[in-house]
Amino acid sequence: MENVEAAKGTVVSVSGEVVVVDSKGVERVLQSGEQVNPGDMVIVPANSQAEIDLGKAEPETVPADTTAILEVDPTTGEISLVFHSVNAETLDVADIQAAILAGQDPTQILEETAAGNTPPTSSGFSEFQAVDRTAEEVLARAGYDTNPENWEREPYVDDEGELFVLPSEYSVADVSVSEGGLMTFTVTRTGGTSEETIDFSTGIDAIDNAEANDFTSTAGTLTFATGETSKTFTVQTTQDDVLEGKESFSVNLSNPSGNGQIVDGTATGIIIDDGTGSGPDPDNDTPVISIADASMEEGSTLTFNATLTGSSAIAYDVDLALSESNPASATAGTDYTNAMTVTVVGGTNDGDTLTLNGSTVTVPADATGLTIAVDTTDDAVYEGDETFSIS
Repeated sequence: MENVEAAKGTVVSVSGEVVVVDSKGVERVLQSGEQVNPGDMVIVPANSQAEIDLGKAEPETVPADTTAILEVDPTTGEISLVFHSVNAETLDVADIQAAILAGQDPTQILEETAAGNTPPTSSGFSEFQAVDRTAEEVLARAGYDTNPENWEREPYVDDEGELFVLPSEYSVADVSVSEGGLMTFTVTRTGGTSEETIDFSTGIDAIDNAEANDFTSTAGTLTFATGETSKTFTVQTTQDDVLEGKESFSVNLSNPSGNGQIVDGTATGIIIDDGTGSGPDPDNDTPVISIADASMEEGSTLTFNATLTGSSAIAYDVDLALSESNPASATAGTDYTNAMTVTVVGGTNDGDTLTLNGSTVTVPADATGLTIAVDTTDDAVYEGDETFSIS
């Protein structure tokens, strides 16, 4: 009982005329700063209000047209207010006092709140009071028939949107091959995943130097299966015996299906015939040079005749080098000058002297041969036959 006797509330503020009736039926006007004891009934008429500190975070407010009885939990000593609504016009404090003096529960003469509590039990706390109200009174109107018997389930519609996929982007890469070889071009797709198509074709553009008979022209359509990212097609090149240098033609992509986009739709096919192409035995149409032996008395100009075998449509380079040979080797600078004079034989440049760039000369396309002259040195020493080589 110590908890019950020690538990009290303190009046924080009062507005209007608020009275309190204690457990003995004694009435007094409630003032700020007063204490409210267990069993006291605070009566708040219209246009009035009281705030009572129960030792919690915030004071408890007793609003207008309300009564509140201070109750104490006998076990924990926790205090609380039990609220009842009242009618300010019919409320008679004398009736409450009379009920208390007669040993009755004064809350029995008050109207229960819509969600209020029952009068205090023997434990000091009231029990929850069930509200006797119909659904018609307390439920909001829905504005439509809420009877489940009249419901009809709407048919299920799968309206899930398609997963966004970036459009396909196409590109094709350059290819080079030794003349006569088969070119394989690769078209790459990024982005799209569904089945799609794109066209391809070969041609000779303004920047190309190949001719129609240098490769087999082709065109077609590539079909990319779902998830496929690359496709290939081939172009056959034509073998011949004429040195033509690197020849080029073009490959072009067009007409991607769907929303496909071409990001790099032109590739170059390069045909190589000078022996620098790929593979173990690349085609080499460069004319072959053959140099015949020559002899001359010491102190004279030694002239070598070179024959060019093969045809060329372009000028090409030939490397020439002088070297000492054994046995009985001549010595460069002593027995012969380490220099050459190269002259064209045949063709439109017949008789022209070619300029040496180091040991390299550029031979005209239609030349059929060369003469290579080397000066020898006369001395007074018998040395017998001396030799050197040109290659």
